[in-house]
Amino acid sequence: MALASCGPVTRSVIELPATRWVASLLLRQPAFWALAALLGALWPTVAALSPMGLTTSDATAPGVLYEVAFASLVVAQVLSLALAGQIEWFVKPLPFRRRVALSLSTSTTAAMLLLAAALTLPVCLGTPGPAVWALALTHLHLAGLALILLQLPMPTVARACALPLAAWILPALGGELPYIGPVLARVLDAGEHLNLARSSVQPTPLTLLPVIGLGLAAWLLEARPPLNVPARTQVRSR
Repeated sequence: MALASCGPVTRSVIELPATRWVASLLLRQPAFWALAALLGALWPTVAALSPMGLTTSDATAPGVLYEVAFASLVVAQVLSLALAGQIEWFVKPLPFRRRVALSLSTSTTAAMLLLAAALTLPVCLGTPGPAVWALALTHLHLAGLALILLQLPMPTVARACALPLAAWILPALGGELPYIGPVLARVLDAGEHLNLARSSVQPTPLTLLPVIGLGLAAWLLEARPPLNVPARTQVRSR
């Protein structure tokens, strides 16, 4: 969702704490409320239709809850990328660590709002929800992919479309490819953490490797030699 109707971001707004600013910005958007209502309605719809045999999936209601949680986290990262594109004039000059902190703060705020909309009702009704560690690792995995996309010179709309493509569609379609398929799925599949939690598998240090690798890749893209080094050298020589 492109937040085109937000208007220009003033300096006084930028100075607010990031989480409060993002929350107030999103909660003023009717499109955000529509997304939250859609995500919140997915589980009750499946829970109501499954006993009547009116769904096309054999997943149980708790299983659908994991899929709804993953969709909420993906949408939160897309919103974060859209917002980062709108304030790119402010974010771009910041040091890498501050940009990472701002991106995590923005995406975490959006994720908490959407997860609250999607999971509050089923959890209150006694449906076992995803483990916190699985939600956290999935969120960090998606955040690593988003950081790499933010480092690439591409339009905001392309970034927003590339995130679900890389984290959701490519692992599903390319997982069966010989040689490269398992590696592609291992690195890009952010939903694997939720799959492990659904199978009651506890995380191991190896589970963190894709997240760490994506973070290092984003840092290496930041550490590449700037293109304007000759110009700076010329200015200094003067």
